[in-house]
Amino acid sequence: QCFRRRMMMRLSAAASSLLLLLLPLVVAASSSAAQSDSAAVDPEALYAFRLEHAVDAGSFSSRAAARFEFSQLARSGSVALDGDQAVDAAMLAALEKSAAKGGFYRLRAVQRDEHGQQRVVQASVPSCWVLASTLRDMIVFHVDAYGHIVSLEYKTAVRACDESAVATLRAKAKRNKALRFRTKGKLNLGRPGAKPVPGRTGNPMAAGGAQGGDGGDQPPQKSF
Repeated sequence: QCFRRRMMMRLSAAASSLLLLLLPLVVAASSSAAQSDSAAVDPEALYAFRLEHAVDAGSFSSRAAARFEFSQLARSGSVALDGDQAVDAAMLAALEKSAAKGGFYRLRAVQRDEHGQQRVVQASVPSCWVLASTLRDMIVFHVDAYGHIVSLEYKTAVRACDESAVATLRAKAKRNKALRFRTKGKLNLGRPGAKPVPGRTGNPMAAGGAQGGDGGDQPPQKSF
């Protein structure tokens, strides 16, 4: 019995020592996991992308670096454009030439997702609208819950062609005044869709049918 007690005491002491050695590792692992989970569910994040533009079939060039920050919980966010968005003589000449033949100004947002894949969304407006607006515009970024830009809405201050505005830009350029886009950015977060109701069909037209919610007797579809 004395021998058994001694063995039990030794085993208990060894187990206690092993537990003390493993405890810091367990605490560190728990802390790391907590930080990882916290980062995964962080409702606010900063996303960077770039804006590029082109006239008609010309090559895209850099217009501005951009970033946006949004909160999934508050469902709001903001957009910031870095750089002066300068318009040089070559771009102004290209816009004038394009406007004269009814061409288009193209704008695109280039973003990389969490997997490193490049995502591109694009919009375009008549080049004469850009000139008539004297380079004043608004860009609306439609973003999903994961921070991906799913569509781009480009609005000019004037949606018509105006030769007098073109003359104003030419006069500024001749006086060596810097021409640049004056842009307002807006972030539009996607809204979650309605959850499906158990037992109800996915046909949205069924709600207008006969009582019972099964859509009633529907006439056969016709093809034309």
